[in-house]
Amino acid sequence: MLTKFWDKIAENLAQESKEILIAPAFVFWAGGIGLYALRKGWQSLLLAVASWNTAQSIAAILALLAILTISTTLMSQFTISVLRWLEGYWQGLFSGMARNRVEAINQKISQKEERWSWLAKQRTSEDLSPSQAREYTQLDAELANYPVNEIWRMPTRLGNLIRSAEEYPVIHYGLEINVTWPRLWLLLPEPVQKEVARSRKNLDQAVQIFSWAILFLVWGILNPWAILIAILLAIAFYQSIIQAAGAYGELLKSTYDLYRFRLYEAVYWPKPESPNVEVHAGQTLTNYLHRAEASKKIKFEFKPNDEKPLAK
Repeated sequence: MLTKFWDKIAENLAQESKEILIAPAFVFWAGGIGLYALRKGWQSLLLAVASWNTAQSIAAILALLAILTISTTLMSQFTISVLRWLEGYWQGLFSGMARNRVEAINQKISQKEERWSWLAKQRTSEDLSPSQAREYTQLDAELANYPVNEIWRMPTRLGNLIRSAEEYPVIHYGLEINVTWPRLWLLLPEPVQKEVARSRKNLDQAVQIFSWAILFLVWGILNPWAILIAILLAIAFYQSIIQAAGAYGELLKSTYDLYRFRLYEAVYWPKPESPNVEVHAGQTLTNYLHRAEASKKIKFEFKPNDEKPLAK
C-alpha cells in the first residue's frame, strides 16, 4: 500500500548503498565465470588473461565495472516489483491462484483464532496447563503476523507480515496508513526517520540479494550444480527477507504508537480524550486528510502561540 512512497524514498537510499549492492552482482558474475572456467578449463582462461597487454587489461577492468554498475542499477529498478510479487500481488493468470490461496489461509486462521479464543478464556480463569500455555503463546505470536481483517490478507507469508503492520494503525488508532504515513513521516524526528529508512533499505537489499540468487539459475546451462546452489541460496535469503520485513513492520507500528499525536497537533485537529474514542477520532482525521470532509462539530485546536487563519 505504501509502494509509491517507498519507491521515492528508495531512490535516495539507493544512492547511499551502491557499494553494498554491487557485492551481490560481483558474486553473481564471478560465479558465472568460475562455472565457465570449470567447464572449459582454468588453464585456457588463465593463459588468455596472461596474454593481455596493459591496454587490454585496463579495458577488461573498465568493462567489468560497467557490467557491475549496469546490472546493479537494473536490479534496483526491479526491487519494488519483485517485492510486490513476493508479497502476493498476483494478477492475470495468477489471480485465481491468489484467491484460492487467500481462502485457504482464511480457513486456517479462522480455526486458529477459535482455538486461541478458547485458550484465552482458560488463561483468564488460570486453567491452562503448561502445554496449553505454550500453545497460547505460539498462536498469539503467529496470529499477530496476519491482518485481522480478512480483506487485507495476502496469499504469501511475506505479504501478510507486511499487511498486518500496515493494518495496525487502522485497527488501533483509526489512522489509514496510506493516507497518514506520508504526512506523519514529515513530522518524525530525524533519527527516527533514519532508523525507519534503514530498516526499509535492509528489506530492499534482502529482496535484491534474493533476486540475484534466483538469477543464478541461468548458470545451470554451464553446470547443473548451479541450480542446486541457486535454490539453497534463495531459500536462505528468503528467510532474510522475512526477518527484515518483521523488523520493518515493528518499526512502523512503534512509530504510530509513539508519534501519532504529532499528526493531530500539526493539522490542529482535536486529540482524542481517551483510548475508547481514539479509533473514531483517527477515522475522522483520515477522512479529513483524504477527502477534506469533517463534521461541523470539529473545531481546530490552536496553541496560544499559533496564529489563527485570517477571517475572510
